[in-house]
Amino acid sequence: MKLIFSLIIFLSCFNALAKREYQTTKTKTEIKIDGFLNDEGWQVIQPTGEFIQINPVENGKATFPTEVKITYDDQFIYVGAMMYDSAPDSILMQLGDRDESLNADQFRFVIDTYNKRTDAYNFVVYASGVQGDSRFQDWTYNGVWHSAVQILDNGWSCEMKIPYSALRFPNIPEQTWGLQMTREIRRYREGDQWVLTPKGDDNFMRHWGELKGIKNITPPVRLSLTPYLSAAANHYPTGHTFSEDMSMQWSAGMDLKYGINESFTLDMTLLPDFSQVRSDNLVKNLGAFEVRYNENRPFFQEGTELFNNGDFFYSRRIGGTPIHYYDVRDQLADNESIVSNPDKTNLINASKVSGRTENGLGIGVFNAVTNETYAEVSDDEGNKRKIKTSPRINYNITSFEKNFGNNNSMYLINTNVLREGTDYDANVTGTGGEFFLFKNNYSASYDFALTKLSDEEEYGYQYFAGFGKAKGKFKFWVDYEEIGHDFNQNDLAINYATGIQEVTGFIGYREFNPFWKLNWGNYNIDYSLNKRLGEEGINQIWIGNRVSGLLTKSWTYFWAGAFITPTEFLDYFEPRTDGMVFKRPNFTGFDFGFSTDYRKKLALDISVNQLTRHFEDKNNALTVDFSPRYRFSDKLNVITGYTISNSDNEIGFSTFDENDNPIFGKRNITNHTTYITAKYLFKNNVSLSLEGRHYRSIGEYQHYRELLMDGSTSEISTDFDQNFNANYFFMNLVFNYQFAPGSNILIVYKNQINSEDNQISYNYGQNFNQMINQAQDNTISVKLLYFFDYLYLKNLKGKKS
Repeated sequence: MKLIFSLIIFLSCFNALAKREYQTTKTKTEIKIDGFLNDEGWQVIQPTGEFIQINPVENGKATFPTEVKITYDDQFIYVGAMMYDSAPDSILMQLGDRDESLNADQFRFVIDTYNKRTDAYNFVVYASGVQGDSRFQDWTYNGVWHSAVQILDNGWSCEMKIPYSALRFPNIPEQTWGLQMTREIRRYREGDQWVLTPKGDDNFMRHWGELKGIKNITPPVRLSLTPYLSAAANHYPTGHTFSEDMSMQWSAGMDLKYGINESFTLDMTLLPDFSQVRSDNLVKNLGAFEVRYNENRPFFQEGTELFNNGDFFYSRRIGGTPIHYYDVRDQLADNESIVSNPDKTNLINASKVSGRTENGLGIGVFNAVTNETYAEVSDDEGNKRKIKTSPRINYNITSFEKNFGNNNSMYLINTNVLREGTDYDANVTGTGGEFFLFKNNYSASYDFALTKLSDEEEYGYQYFAGFGKAKGKFKFWVDYEEIGHDFNQNDLAINYATGIQEVTGFIGYREFNPFWKLNWGNYNIDYSLNKRLGEEGINQIWIGNRVSGLLTKSWTYFWAGAFITPTEFLDYFEPRTDGMVFKRPNFTGFDFGFSTDYRKKLALDISVNQLTRHFEDKNNALTVDFSPRYRFSDKLNVITGYTISNSDNEIGFSTFDENDNPIFGKRNITNHTTYITAKYLFKNNVSLSLEGRHYRSIGEYQHYRELLMDGSTSEISTDFDQNFNANYFFMNLVFNYQFAPGSNILIVYKNQINSEDNQISYNYGQNFNQMINQAQDNTISVKLLYFFDYLYLKNLKGKKS
């Protein structure tokens, strides 16, 4: 093992870089965070400047100078930045919510507190005063810190006050932190950097400078509580005599963060309330695999970087659909009907401990428990009984990750699902790594995993290896992946294709600096060769190419590409039946689109995708997306969009016959999606937002076909009546008032309609009227969250004393 580690370190060595340094000193006076840099404490601090342009011209001269001062005391690190500008009335200052991408000038302060060049804290302040923050390995990170800005006659200034309780750093006498600072002059689309990180270097953090001089600071007690109290009213017409249409509920719970030591943090949620999370963008799924939806629950979004190694964790499994949800109808007596059948299990609690030691060892332990779930059924006389649809379940993840510096890393992870009673358990163990080699010019990665279900005798396996060029204008990548037939990670992740061998990769060239009429351009050739495990010959060849660029004068981003599979291939998953295959024809396609300059009040995104499958009757599929956005002012912004996709003469799985044989169909599919998001900012901490979406999918079957053993299909006369007209609609109206850092009052109204029938002849108006007359799920909720920080309360008590 020591020999392997020595070899990795040898291969990943690189030329020593002369790092830029900033030497800070401790402040002796209190600094008031008001955006003005005139406090006594700032006057004795030496500034650093000489920022270098990275965009649009790498290593160009910055249009305006930038000066930054950094100091600290026993509890906070302070940053004061002066962004000089000869036309301060032209500084862009769009308002928005925290972490939102805005049409505004910005200053960014980035620190790697362990100086390992693998992770960093990223703090952003816009000229409008809006904050943003993240970590490179956790883009959902939200710290509680203070900032202020001022627009001045000679530019704009910014102050940051970041508590040590928002950071993790080693407990040593003197700190050395990796440091990068950037500025964006939005009206010029100019980016300036304190340390130039060359474009085209995937390992960009190695170029950063260092922050030195922070001495004798002690990692503080990191303890915060965020209790919540919520109340909600829901109306849903069940149409059942024995259940109420209107329900009221209130709940209380708490999120807790506790710093076990300077490296590790305990996160826990007790009796969580997810009633206010964003609605899903539901779609009609005709494919062989489930749709992967985004995680919208805050606890499962934040601080999960160690648990995402290898992609073995799909957090929506926790609190997801009960495993016997679809079995309830089979257990009904002749005179019984379903009163309720919850489609989600109830989360009792979840906790995670994660952190990283000084030598770069990351350790994470995650655990969650969901309660038993029952469906309720009733007979004609009102007698009710319960049917268990899910046992109590314990979900556990243990993850280790070792950073060797320079962004080289290895991981080991285990996921485990234990079900109470006779239902099966599941276990997955995986390992992998990523390394930069030969003076950082190349990179290599690997992954390997084993799965085991308690009711199965065989282990499933998966492995992956890749290698490519990581730096420069010319890049390439090639990888090999093999997934065994018995590989099954579906209990805490998502299982897609199994029993395959695949080689994929790309060859590309990118010009980073302006040339001709472009600011930059990029061209790729992508390829994929797919083989069925245990079968002879290549099953599928896919080749694609893509070109993209950015137009200098109008700042319009455009792209175009084409792709082809030159031969037919066998699809082992579309039949939904072991031992059967579907012979798909070769296909060709192209896509193109453009996106105009978001600095303008009116901007437009348009994309077109076309695909032709060469069945007996050609299957032509066309998708067009049209999305205009208009910024009425720095306070009001509206984004709308319409997407239409049409696929004629498509052949695919439809249903099963009475003997469980797969039935295919020739069909025409049309999907319409209309959406709108609008947001009004009363000020930085008070906003009102609207989000609405209507998705309609229409499927008309021309005839049905049986699947033959050679993978072809043959038309049959039987009519299975599989036409569908699916409608998914939601509207969310959210009022958000952040009355203190980390503390919010949220008032949310949600309306949702999910309906499906076979009325494919309805026009848009008829369909919409029919849809809104269906059962609507209406909820209004009020939620109060208050952030308590132990150090703040301690200091407050001390001041009062």
